[in-house]
Amino acid sequence: MNEQSELKKAYANLIAIKDNLPQRHELEVKFANLVNSEVDRLSRLGLEVEDFKIPANEIKSTFIGGNLVTGETHYSKEKYVEKEILLIKLDAILTYFSIENQNIKIGFNIY
Repeated sequence: MNEQSELKKAYANLIAIKDNLPQRHELEVKFANLVNSEVDRLSRLGLEVEDFKIPANEIKSTFIGGNLVTGETHYSKEKYVEKEILLIKLDAILTYFSIENQNIKIGFNIY
């Protein structure tokens, strides 16, 4: 396994995820799984990036209805993550690349 190649793949995938997120407030869990998969790839390469994973407590069912009289609430069977949480984590890990890995020629440099 070529470490530089794996880093580039992870970076490219993270950019692609960010650039192609649907225009919705709540996103299917598959988007969180894609981000977490790339974070796992980077972790296997020895980078300490676990902080950038989408936490399990941010992946939730969404409210789909209820009854005000009885107080009954109904939630979806499917799990979702808020788009803002995903974007925060994506921005953070992409910034990490530019700050921590100055010798890797990807992303941008902060002066």
